[in-house]
Amino acid sequence: MENIVKNALYISLFATLFTPLLYTESLIFPAVTGKAIYFYVLVQISLLLYTCHLYIEKKPKLPQLSWVSISLLAFLVTLGLSTVTSDNPQVSFFGNFERMEGYITLLHLGIYFILLTSLLTSQKIWDRFFLTTTVISVVVSLTALAQYFTIVSDNAAEARVDILFGNATLLGAYAMLHTFIAGYLAAKQRGFSMMQIGLATVATLNFTTIILSGTRAALLGLLGGAIAAVTIYFLRTKRISLFQKISIASILVIIAVASVGTAYLYRESLKNTPMIGRLLYLSPETITEQPRYFIWKAATQGFLDKPLLGWGPNTFITVYSQYYSPETKNRFNVAIGETWIDKVHNIYLEWLVTGGIGTFLFYLLLLGTTIHTFIFNTTIRDAEQAWIMGLLFAYFINNLFAFDSISSYILFFAILAYTHFVSKKIIFPLQKIYIPSSAKAATGVLLLVTTIYFFNISTVRSYTTAATVAAFLKSEDGSNTQLQLFEKLTDSKMFAPWHINALLAEDIRSLVKTQAGKTSVTESLVTAMRKRIESDARTAYPDARTLFIYCRAMREIAAPQDALNICTQAATQAPNTQEVLIELGQLYRDLKRYGDSLRIIEKAFTSEPEYDLVRPEYAAALIYSGKQKQAVRTLEERYGNRWVDNESLLGAYIYNKSFSDALKIIEKHIQHNPREIGYYLSQASIYLKMDKKDEAISAIKNMMKIDNRLKKTGEQIIRKIEADEAVLGDQVSF
Repeated sequence: MENIVKNALYISLFATLFTPLLYTESLIFPAVTGKAIYFYVLVQISLLLYTCHLYIEKKPKLPQLSWVSISLLAFLVTLGLSTVTSDNPQVSFFGNFERMEGYITLLHLGIYFILLTSLLTSQKIWDRFFLTTTVISVVVSLTALAQYFTIVSDNAAEARVDILFGNATLLGAYAMLHTFIAGYLAAKQRGFSMMQIGLATVATLNFTTIILSGTRAALLGLLGGAIAAVTIYFLRTKRISLFQKISIASILVIIAVASVGTAYLYRESLKNTPMIGRLLYLSPETITEQPRYFIWKAATQGFLDKPLLGWGPNTFITVYSQYYSPETKNRFNVAIGETWIDKVHNIYLEWLVTGGIGTFLFYLLLLGTTIHTFIFNTTIRDAEQAWIMGLLFAYFINNLFAFDSISSYILFFAILAYTHFVSKKIIFPLQKIYIPSSAKAATGVLLLVTTIYFFNISTVRSYTTAATVAAFLKSEDGSNTQLQLFEKLTDSKMFAPWHINALLAEDIRSLVKTQAGKTSVTESLVTAMRKRIESDARTAYPDARTLFIYCRAMREIAAPQDALNICTQAATQAPNTQEVLIELGQLYRDLKRYGDSLRIIEKAFTSEPEYDLVRPEYAAALIYSGKQKQAVRTLEERYGNRWVDNESLLGAYIYNKSFSDALKIIEKHIQHNPREIGYYLSQASIYLKMDKKDEAISAIKNMMKIDNRLKKTGEQIIRKIEADEAVLGDQVSF
C-alpha cells in the first residue's frame, strides 16, 4: 500500500508537466482554462495522496525549511495580505478565465512546491523530471512547426506561431526555458553520447520555436542567458588556461560585434522580416514608441498611489484605466480591446503595483536566494552550473518584458523546488520533529478539508462554468438552448461571475443586432441580462472595462438612462479613456442632452486631438449643438473635407437636415463596404426625405444586386415607395 501511494504521487507530479499540451475547445479561452483546471486537479489529487502518505508511512517524507522555501512563504503571505486588502478581494483571489492567475493559482503552486520538495529527494528523480518536461517540449515545438507550415492551422507562414498557448510571447518563454534545460541535461552526460546529440536537437527545436514565435523578450532572454552561462563557466572552470579563456572570449566578442554590425548594415531589409524585424526595432531611441512604455508609466503611478500593499493581484486593469494616457491611442492606433490592458508586461513591476513593496522585495529575495544557492554550490559541475545560471538569467530578463502563464509558473516553481533540493543550508529539517498521532489526525483533516474546498471552488465550479459559457456562445443565437444555458449560469454557481457576466453581456449585445433580437427567447435573455447587469453594477465592484461592456449592452437593448448611469461609473474609473468618454457622450446625445454630450466628447478630443477616431465624434457633437461651422473647420483641417465615414457624423448631418453631406458619407462607405445592406436602406431613406423617389428606388435596386435573397423584400419596398407609402422614414437611426 505504501508503494502504491508513493508511486501514485510521483505519477501525479510528473503529469503536471503535460499541462502545456492541453487545448480544450469545449471551454472558453481554450488555451488557458483547460491547462489551469488540469493543474488544479493534479495538485489536489497529489495533496490527497500526500495526506494518505503521512498516515501510511512510518517515516513520511516531510518538507524542510531552506532560505528558498522561507522566501517563497514570505512572498505568498504578503501577496495574501494584498489580496485581502484589495479593492476587489474576489477578483484578486479567483482571477478570471482569460488568465486563470488569481491568488488561488499561487496557492496551488505553493502546495506544488511543498510536494516536490518533500517527494523528489534524489538527483536521479530530478533528472527524470527534467527529461520528461524536455521530451514534452519537443511535442510543443513540433506542433509549432506544424502551425508555421499551416499543417494544423490556417495561419500564414509569416505569422507568429502561438499554437497550444494562444499567445506567442508565452510560447516563446516556454521554449526559451527548455533550451537551457536541454543544455543542462546534456552537460550532465559523461563524455560524448547519443543522448547529447538528442538533447542538442531538442535545444535547436526550441530555439527555432522562439524564432518562429517572434518573441523579443524570449530572444533577449536567450541572449542574456547565453552570455551569463558563458561568463560563469569561464570564471569557474579550471580546465581552460587563462590564455585560452582570453582567446575564446575575444572570438566571441568579434562574432557578436560582426553580427550586430551586419544587422545594422542590413537593418532596412531585415526590418521587413516579421520575426527579425521585431527585434531590430528595439533600441533606446524607440523605447517611448513602445506600448509597454505607457503601461509601465501607468504601473509606476499606481505603485506611488498605493505603495504598501498594492492594489491586489489581478487588478492592474483598474490601475491602467485610472492612469491611462490618451497619447497611447494616437501613437499606436490600438483597437478597443487593447485599450484595456490587464498585465504590466514586466513581472517585477506587476508584483510592485499589485502586491506592494513587501511582495516585490520578497520576490526579489526569492530570486536572489535561488541565484545564491547555485553560485556557491560546489557539488555541481561547472558546465551544469553554467546552464542553470543561464536559465535563471534568461527567465529574469524575459520577465522584464513579459509575464508568466500556468505553463511557465510550473517550470519556475519546479526550479525553485530543485534549488531547495541542491541547497546545503537547510535551516530546519521537519523530519526531526516527533509528530504525535493527534497532530497527524488534525493535519490530515485540515489537508482533506483544504483539498475538498479547492476541488469544489477551483475545479468543479470553474470547469462547469467554462463549459456552460462555451456551449452558450456556440449555440444558435436566440434559441431555447441558449436560454436554458443562461439560466444555469447563476452567480452562486459560477466561478469568476464578474468575468462571465461581462462575456454574456457582450454576446447578448451582439445578438440584439440580429433578427434573432426580435424573438421571444431573445427578449427573455435581454430581460434576464438586464437584471443581472443592474445587480452587478449596484452591488459588485466591476472594473472600468466590465462597466463599459455593461454600458454598451444596456444601450443596445434600449435602456439609455441605465446605460448612462453605468457609463458614468466607468468614466469615474477611466477618466481619460476616449472610448468611455465617447460612449458617455453618445448616451447624452441619445437622451437629447446635446450640451452635456458636447462637453464630454470635447474632453476626449482635447486630450488627444490627433486621434482620428475621436475627431468625427467631436464634429458630430458640435453639429448637434448647432455649431456646424466649427464642425466643418474641425474636419477640414485634418481630412481636407467634411465627409468622414463615421456613423455619428452621418446621424448628425441627417439630424441637421444636411442630406447632401449625409449622402456623400453613405456613398463613400458603400464604395469601400459594398455588402453592408443597411447603408443602401439609409440611402433610400434620405432620398425619400428629399422627395427623390427615383433615386430611392435605384438605391433599393443596388441593394438587391448585392444579394439575390433580398429580391423579394426589395420589390416589396419599391412597390410601397411607388405607392407613396412611408416605409423607410425612420430607417436611419444613429
